[in-house]
Amino acid sequence: MERRLAAILVADVVGYSRLMGEDEEGTLASLSHLRKDLIEPLIAEHHGRVVKLMGDGILVEFASVVDAVNCAVVWQKDMAEEDLRFRIGVNIGDIIIEDGDIYGNGVNVAARLEPLADPGGICLSGSVHDEVKHKLKLVFEDLGEQTVKNIEEPVRAYRVVLDGGVDMTPRTPDATPAKPSGKPSVAVLPFDSMSEDPEQGSFVDGVTEDIITALSRTRWYDVTARNSTFTYKGKSPDVRDVGKALGVNYVLEGSVRKSGNKMRITVQLIDAATGNHVWADRYDRGADDEFALQDEIARRVSSALNERIWQDVAQNFGQKAAEDYDAYDYAFSGIKLIHKIDPIAVVPAEEYLLKALEFDPDLFPGNLGLGFCKLATWTFWGDEAGTALEEAERYAKKVLDIAPDDANIYRLLSRIYSNKEMYEESWRCVERALSINPNDGDIIANRGSYHLFQGDFDEATIWFDEVLELHADTPFTVDIMRFWKALTSFVAKDYEAAVTLLGSVTDLEFIKAELLCACHASLGQDDKAQSNCRSVLEVQPEFRLSNIGLWKSFRQQADRQHLYDALLKSGLPD
Repeated sequence: MERRLAAILVADVVGYSRLMGEDEEGTLASLSHLRKDLIEPLIAEHHGRVVKLMGDGILVEFASVVDAVNCAVVWQKDMAEEDLRFRIGVNIGDIIIEDGDIYGNGVNVAARLEPLADPGGICLSGSVHDEVKHKLKLVFEDLGEQTVKNIEEPVRAYRVVLDGGVDMTPRTPDATPAKPSGKPSVAVLPFDSMSEDPEQGSFVDGVTEDIITALSRTRWYDVTARNSTFTYKGKSPDVRDVGKALGVNYVLEGSVRKSGNKMRITVQLIDAATGNHVWADRYDRGADDEFALQDEIARRVSSALNERIWQDVAQNFGQKAAEDYDAYDYAFSGIKLIHKIDPIAVVPAEEYLLKALEFDPDLFPGNLGLGFCKLATWTFWGDEAGTALEEAERYAKKVLDIAPDDANIYRLLSRIYSNKEMYEESWRCVERALSINPNDGDIIANRGSYHLFQGDFDEATIWFDEVLELHADTPFTVDIMRFWKALTSFVAKDYEAAVTLLGSVTDLEFIKAELLCACHASLGQDDKAQSNCRSVLEVQPEFRLSNIGLWKSFRQQADRQHLYDALLKSGLPD
């Protein structure tokens, strides 16, 4: 068998199964046209060889990695106006050639990188990035180490920042101001070193780079690449000028001060349009293990920003003219309402999310939010048609088509699969979500809820407490963690602890009353149980225990029966 080093390009059509279901003949005709008239001539022009076509995918070999990446960039640029969109992964490695086909780890890695690319985007392995970063005038975003299926070692991945597939020029402070898209965006400026120690400079740069990498794992907002923001190193620019130059909505800046064996790290998130502070925090830590400290700060900052940015967008909803609202305004405002976990609030939440999809049917937060709306409906107040869980799964699978590398889709799927008693699939989704974004409080809490519904109450509490420690200053997150801990205490038959925890929940009135029904009924406090029962039925007169999934979510029949009997005893109708 022949072996050689080659660059491998793997491409796949985004949402192919859905498109075939909607219009099989039209989709096949479009794909055939694109392959014959655009893709195959482009590959030949860049000295590539089409190894094979795989349904909606294509495997291509190049002798030059520069040719492979150039081909991918022009490919996505030329496809920008087409109905079909592709994801592309590029790797370089040793391949085996047999009967014209190619095999080997180099091919496998390219195939695993392709799903990590954005629709219309390109994902490169670290080895490809290292080869082309000084040869091609492109902007790259470091996605960090990615754990991918059937590859033993994590793969370093980079996204090619295409700027809509048109502008390939790296942004600089002197560039023509970019127009922000509807999707929120953030630039992380190099942190300031407040010490004269020259060795601290590498630590400070490491903190900045780790935060950029951690933030890039979310799809809630765009993150400007390091090589654009590091042009500001050593400078003190006005953040409003930075926002205009880089086309971002938010700027994160910070500083590091060292005194003896102590470090103080401050961070602040600033609205780039107004210069107003959105959020700030300070971390005082020992400096014994600088790498561990970098990891911790990156984790805490990215976890906080995952909440703060979309909340700030939602907070400003209603302050613009109606014609100025975009898809993300509606989506984030809908998601804010979902967080009330209330059958009244879910109605406008769904309206906002559906409005967001009118702008873009493939909008990630819009489809994800609708999936969680349906999941909440099934879990806490039910639907007479009994279709909410199936609808949640339908939205989840659409999101999986759009963003197969996002942690939140696996969070949603894990709950859906658990509720369908597909426990192995649920656990795989829990692990997958944590491997993609271990910094997100929702993702961490998801593991806790998995253990809760499996009946492992001590383990569940450990994960809920970790989220509480990470998000002590985020009221909703604190509330929902206390609710999950209260449910854990109830099923463990510590009813007093459950009531105490629910007493510290400041919002979530509907689901709090729902669980208090069970707690007070179990304690023999009938008046309090009936009072909370009335509160539930005033909000949701159609409420029926047989329609809700909360008690059905537990794996153990004894736990299911325990919660169901207590809810029924409180006076809630079956």
